[in-house]
Amino acid sequence: MAAPYQRRYKVSYWDTDMFLLASPLALLGYMEETATWHSEEVGNSLSYLREQGKAWLLHQVRLKVERYPRWREEIKVSTWVEDIRRCFAHRHFEIEGEGGALAWAATLWILVDLFTHKPCSIPSSIGDPYGRLFRGTVDLTLTSRSFSFPDKISGEKFVAGVADLDLNFHVNHKKYLYWVLNTLPQELYRECFLSDVEILYKRETGWGEGVFCYTQKIYPSSSKSFLHFLYTRDKELALASTLWKRRGNKPEK
Repeated sequence: MAAPYQRRYKVSYWDTDMFLLASPLALLGYMEETATWHSEEVGNSLSYLREQGKAWLLHQVRLKVERYPRWREEIKVSTWVEDIRRCFAHRHFEIEGEGGALAWAATLWILVDLFTHKPCSIPSSIGDPYGRLFRGTVDLTLTSRSFSFPDKISGEKFVAGVADLDLNFHVNHKKYLYWVLNTLPQELYRECFLSDVEILYKRETGWGEGVFCYTQKIYPSSSKSFLHFLYTRDKELALASTLWKRRGNKPEK
């Protein structure tokens, strides 16, 4: 049984929000960095995978946050692979700060052939070095059949830029959450924090494409829950859900 792979970080100023707390995008970034280094150190480096004509693409992520770490707080990110089947790899995360665990995440990755742009079976030479650790964190709940996308173009419009692209010349997965968060009112951020977010990625998008994000509140009206649909004029990109909890005492600056 494999042990969790761990890396430590110190929350930087540029990763913080208006309250000097690490942003949701920063937590996704720490997770992405840790998973990348895990792959590097077991022999599945970025260069090795590209030589094999393969790449990992994130298909689904759910992040649950008890609290966000403060500026300059030291955190430890642990990650492990729970299961690998066909083209899918299930990877989990735990983020610890001062006082213990503060966030947990589950992700589902797909191994893709860079030449055909289609999912491919994960060979043992790539899958076995990760080992397996059966220690779940949170469950993935969104499915593409759960909700219907809007019938007509609506919502906030964004344009993917060059700074949004990753190694595969696709918009990085964190940018989708950035678009989602920018459709919500400022008052929500002042009163609440994002405690649970899940994103199901359906298709990639690239530089210069116009992306629409339609946000719909989930009733009853007392709920601080939303659904978010991201799409272009001719394809569905992602489905997301967010749950917000009221802030306690205002964080010290």
